[in-house]
Amino acid sequence: LDDTTPTPVVVDEVTFDDGPPWPVTPDGLGPSLELVDLTLDNDTPRNWHASTAPAEHTAGNPNHAASTGLPPWIENVEHPADPQPNDPMVVTATVLDADTVELAYVIGADRPPVEVTLSMFDNGTSNDGAAGDDVWGLPTGGEIPGQPAGTPVRYRLTATGPTGTMEYPRDDDTVEYGGTAVLDPALTSALPIFHWFMDDDDYQDCICDGSPGCHLFTDETEPAVLFYDGKLYDAVQVRVRGKSARNWLKKNWKFYFPQGHNFTAPGLIEREVDTFDLQGNYADKSFMRETLSWETIRDGDAPYLQVFPVRLEKDGQFFGLYTYLEAPDADWIRRMGLSNSG
Repeated sequence: LDDTTPTPVVVDEVTFDDGPPWPVTPDGLGPSLELVDLTLDNDTPRNWHASTAPAEHTAGNPNHAASTGLPPWIENVEHPADPQPNDPMVVTATVLDADTVELAYVIGADRPPVEVTLSMFDNGTSNDGAAGDDVWGLPTGGEIPGQPAGTPVRYRLTATGPTGTMEYPRDDDTVEYGGTAVLDPALTSALPIFHWFMDDDDYQDCICDGSPGCHLFTDETEPAVLFYDGKLYDAVQVRVRGKSARNWLKKNWKFYFPQGHNFTAPGLIEREVDTFDLQGNYADKSFMRETLSWETIRDGDAPYLQVFPVRLEKDGQFFGLYTYLEAPDADWIRRMGLSNSG
């Protein structure tokens, strides 16, 4: 807009998102969102990256993420929808402009994670379709080895080409791995089944008190993995919740999901959430009070929390019957149509 152009003119515009495949960390976690190549299409997440120097602005200078040409691009990452126990697992992905693609996988939820690296190929003989079609796969004999039931399998991809490197999940995401879980095909229930995986030392730190590392009576969290309805959630944070309830043998638990990776459960919850509680109902032998109370409030047309019973498996073993309890947070306020100002 100037003296010769009295009407504002749109020079450029872009519609972006704060979840994958776009960078996640620029959404309030420190770094800004930067364009990679100013001369190329900016309407694609491939041309954006989180600033690598969050404390330094780039006004009048090149972006920290600036480069000539766009890095390789990874999309359509797939693994078996229902991996069976002890069956080798093939992962495929569409990868553009890459010379090499590697897959690093982790078995279980122990920390620190122990990665094993495999090479992926687009040669027509690696469970990848036709040679040169940009679909990369793992060759027979070079797959992720079969795992017993009750095992999470996490992985990440790294594509390298003449224009740089790209990872899946991206290095400016809030999670490090995608993946799945191998479940017992005989395990069924009329209840939703949540699968929780966690390093045992981290779990013990959550429930113990008085020793180094213990934090039963604090709100400090520990990392975990959750799997539900075919979807694996990496980088979940977990802690015991409650006040006097923290002394109970059967604890109440709170789960926090990483930014950009909300928990979704169509048919169970009305909208995706970034946290929820699992109530042990240790003091309620009927296992009904919490559900009856909130459903009574709901039927009275008052703001209510969603509740329902779930079966919880931990590290491949039955852990208990719990009640899913919606957290009364910003997601709940929006679901109930209440004022954001409280």
